[in-house]
Amino acid sequence: MVLRIIQTLENLYELHEHLYDLAVKKTEVLKNNEDVSKLKELLKKEQLCIKMIQQKEEERMKQVAAWLGNQEDQSLTACIEKASGADKKKLEHLKDSFLEIMTKLKAANELNEQLTHYALQFINMTLDMVMPQEPALSYQHPKQPQEQLAPRRSMFDSKA
Repeated sequence: MVLRIIQTLENLYELHEHLYDLAVKKTEVLKNNEDVSKLKELLKKEQLCIKMIQQKEEERMKQVAAWLGNQEDQSLTACIEKASGADKKKLEHLKDSFLEIMTKLKAANELNEQLTHYALQFINMTLDMVMPQEPALSYQHPKQPQEQLAPRRSMFDSKA
């Protein structure tokens, strides 16, 4: 039973490594301001990988529940406490590996979030420069002479 849990954990770790690789590729796409289609493709792969991780995690939880006797704590730490010998060492190594890959994945995702935020700020700034500003709308007494407002201009030429 412990060997099946270890094998499932190794598969989970491989999926997390793949997810990290996708995050690094996403960073490069964002840094190089590449085509949006590449980013969309990476996001699709990322979603598929996340779904596979969720399925594998459900499998792991069932295996651990069967081995530990359906106790509340089904964590890797609980498995390590029950295991002995080489299995215990392997589980401890997997725990350390998971901590490392999760830290790297978190850092990569935070960087991608910042890069996306900066890209959106740049887009908004560019649109503000290209699009004419609307005049501020405020209350005006009806008997006061109205100022001539410039006709609204659109970003798109309707005569084209």
